Amino acid sequence: MSGEIIQGVDFIDVIKKVGRKNRRLQAKLLQRLELEMNKDTKQFSELRKFILDETSSYTRAVVKDIFGDIELLMR
Repeated sequence: MSGEIIQGVDFIDVIKKVGRKNRRLQAKLLQRLELEMNKDTKQFSELRKFILDETSSYTRAVVKDIFGDIELLMR
């Protein structure tokens, strides 16, 4: 389905919804991590940062692939 145009889609609403889903995923991952690891360790901090960075990067990449570079519009 290359080049298909979908009318009636508010891409700002879609991006906001994807962002909310991403934050919910991050929260669930970090809650589980807290159950498995001591929060006061360096490893926990490093893994927490990795999870946040990579899930955010993935979400940005998906949005960019779908809608193009819209970060300028979001500022």
